[in-house]
Amino acid sequence: MLVTAREHHDHLDEMPADKLGWFMADVQRASRALRSLPNVQRVNVAVLGNRERHVHAHLIPRRPGESNAKSAPWDGADPRVLLEPATRVELINRLRELLIV
Repeated sequence: MLVTAREHHDHLDEMPADKLGWFMADVQRASRALRSLPNVQRVNVAVLGNRERHVHAHLIPRRPGESNAKSAPWDGADPRVLLEPATRVELINRLRELLIV
């Protein structure tokens, strides 16, 4: 999941404190929504900005039993598992319920 700043800023340290606070509140809310899903134990948050010149955060759900549980999510990650279409729709709808106000 990606969370983006509403206004354009190239760097996190350029954001006014109030805008940064709102951005991080959005990250927190999205993280909480992801952790409410089945089989999500933790959520890793990465703010990189190397490719896209706009402040954004990557939220990566972590599952119990991952082989790289104590590493960054992109280091030695388990093979990607595609969800059944009905399961995917159910999870998307659940996230919409939690995030759209």
